[in-house]
Amino acid sequence: MRIRSTLAASATLGAVAVLTAGCLSSGGGSGGGNSNTSSTISVMYAFSGGQEEGFKAEVNKWAKDNDVTIKFAQTGNFNQLINTKVQGNDAPDVALFPQPGIMKDMADRGLLADLSDIVDKADLDAMVPGVLQTGQVDGKQYAVPMSINVKSIVFYP
Repeated sequence: MRIRSTLAASATLGAVAVLTAGCLSSGGGSGGGNSNTSSTISVMYAFSGGQEEGFKAEVNKWAKDNDVTIKFAQTGNFNQLINTKVQGNDAPDVALFPQPGIMKDMADRGLLADLSDIVDKADLDAMVPGVLQTGQVDGKQYAVPMSINVKSIVFYP
């Protein structure tokens, strides 16, 4: 149970860090968040059901406390839609990538803001050591994992 609450805390901290970066970032190519000075943040993601409900509830609490409006955009075809939006210069301020490979591709093309100076790496890494590396490309922090799904485990003596 402690692992679940630790991951929930990590997810919430990660979401807040990324949402804050969506408002504050000044670099990162032509993404929607590169010059956002409004109090509205657009968030695009692929998950649904209970995970979506819990995410919205936590983020809306943060948004209310910080006088920010969140525009949520759920999609079942994240990979295609995010690429289309980026090409059309209509990228969301924050994107929750379902696979790190999509995030890495966008970072390699210079389309993401570097969060290295925004994310408190020491606190997050202390909760789940090594987790932040999944959001890094060439040593720069472009993402903070909010959920990690184990696809398989190998047991051996």
